[in-house]
Amino acid sequence: AVARLDAVVGSGVTGQVIAQRLGEGTRLLARVDGLAPGEYGFHVVDAVACAAVPGAPTFDTRDRPHGGPLAPAEARRPGDLGNLRIRHRAPVGRYDRIVPDLPFDRALGLAVVVRAGLDDLHTQPLGNAGPAVACGLIEVE
Repeated sequence: AVARLDAVVGSGVTGQVIAQRLGEGTRLLARVDGLAPGEYGFHVVDAVACAAVPGAPTFDTRDRPHGGPLAPAEARRPGDLGNLRIRHRAPVGRYDRIVPDLPFDRALGLAVVVRAGLDDLHTQPLGNAGPAVACGLIEVE
């Protein structure tokens, strides 16, 4: 499955996220272009359209708080992917992580979002990462 990331409100940020079934979880591989060096929140959002992203929480199957991807499962949501890190020498963001508690079948149709700023990994509900700068829906090709 693939999510083609399109720019939100003229941000110029684009990319692609590949979602692969891996056991009961999902492997996410992303390439994101158009960001300045820094760190940017990266989320799977419980929305089935990018227009619904502003008010949507990160994907969750139980009532858990927002957290970082390396936190214990009870201390984060499956949609909390952490941050994309853009380096000065490589202006392309790359992400490759297995999300064991993000069921592939549930991920289909959800939105993947790149945020305008750093996800602090603890502020509720979205890590104080700002508005979306790119968004795409995970769809079977």
